Amino acid sequence: MQRKIVSAKTFGSSCLFICLSSFLITPAFAKTDITTSIEVETQYDSNFWMSENNEISTMTYTIRPGIEAVYDTGKTKITGMAVLEGYIYDNLDSRPTGVKSASDDNYLGYLAFLSLSSQVTDRFAINGYDRIHYTRDSAQADKLSNSTDREKFLINDFEMFGIMNLAKNFRP
Repeated sequence: MQRKIVSAKTFGSSCLFICLSSFLITPAFAKTDITTSIEVETQYDSNFWMSENNEISTMTYTIRPGIEAVYDTGKTKITGMAVLEGYIYDNLDSRPTGVKSASDDNYLGYLAFLSLSSQVTDRFAINGYDRIHYTRDSAQADKLSNSTDREKFLINDFEMFGIMNLAKNFRP
């Protein structure tokens, strides 16, 4: 079963936001950085299914390749990041009858992030971001959760705001 949690607009909203803000981007003195990364992790779990009677030991292998691109003009900065999260589970113990294999829970998740910050005038700036995460980590969906379910969550956070500086100095 897949549960979707959407806290704001869709990822398309941020694309529209970037397109509408493109008039603020001036290519003079622009700098672009592209960075790639890969993270590999292993984790031992002595009771993968959190069972009282049939404890099964597993090894979890996590692979996270990613890319980040930053476009900076001095007044405008656009950052985009994408990371794939591959989880591979390997049984270390023989399984009792009726207990499914940990490898049945292998999955591929992802994290995508897009942000924009632009200083429109000396006193006005706009900022915004969109973050999409497809994960099994229930704490990403609900910070107060201690759920042990293996549901997948699609979480989308979108925020856009402006900042107006009304005075250079506040003096009495």
